Amino acid sequence: MALGFGLLYRPLVKPALLASFGWVLVVWWFGEAFGMLFMDMAQPLTGAPGAVLLYALIGLVAWPNGRRGGLLGIRGAKTMWAALWLVMAWLWLLAPSSSANATRDALTATDPGIGWLSSVQSHLASAAAGNGLVIALVLAAASAAIGIAVAADWRPRVFLALAIALNVVYWVLAQAFGGIFAGGATDPNAGLLFILLAYAMYPIVSDRRTPSAAASAAAEVS
Repeated sequence: MALGFGLLYRPLVKPALLASFGWVLVVWWFGEAFGMLFMDMAQPLTGAPGAVLLYALIGLVAWPNGRRGGLLGIRGAKTMWAALWLVMAWLWLLAPSSSANATRDALTATDPGIGWLSSVQSHLASAAAGNGLVIALVLAAASAAIGIAVAADWRPRVFLALAIALNVVYWVLAQAFGGIFAGGATDPNAGLLFILLAYAMYPIVSDRRTPSAAASAAAEVS
């Protein structure tokens, strides 16, 4: 709560962001076990690489220093985005996400606490049974395309919109709104944070075609 109120009061924004980075390290390490990246259990569909890490990435991009990309700058923010989505693509190809019934199991692993959503999950899980590898290959390709296209400024708005759409699906169907309506949630899970990160990336790419933005980007690179 202190971090949240600090972010709402302009003179305390930077101290609150700095404190949040420390909070991220502690919670991602001890609470999320680094998103289970080193335990052969991480699945993009269910929240890898961990929601808490995304708080830090958003904070770096949103840092109020008067330049697009915050502390990372334009190039750094795009590089971070590409790295994040390429990691997601890689995770899709690993056994926890690409085995025959990986998607089916992910869809049935979370209790949403909402009747209609449980029914939708059940129907989708039945359809996904045995098709985990195909689903993983398609979503790995989509993840790699999202990362590379935005970093390369090739139709970046389109691919940011695709990133948002994918994570809406992940957050609703597989992450079940983070389990908030089931009464056992500890956080909103990663889908919502991916959406927020994509939104934070929009100002970095959206006005690049204007002369002033092009000049600013060229000055930063030089």
